[in-house]
Amino acid sequence: MIVEKFGGMNGIINALRTNGRSGLRDTPDIKQDRIAVYGENKFPPPKIKTIWELIKENFNDPINRILAGAGIVSIAINLLE
Repeated sequence: MIVEKFGGMNGIINALRTNGRSGLRDTPDIKQDRIAVYGENKFPPPKIKTIWELIKENFNDPINRILAGAGIVSIAINLLE
């Protein structure tokens, strides 16, 4: 188990420099030190795809390529008539 790998709960508590009963002390110095060591406690924002990326991704499927080709042929035939 992961807990055993780090020396039990006391090992984890010591590694994180915290208190098992009261938790983290909320002083600005400790907070800045923890942010410097462990980073912000946030997920990075997701990458939003552009409309062109979505369209390009759609044409990776061979069925969609066939349907687009058939649509272009149909438009060409109607324009020639």
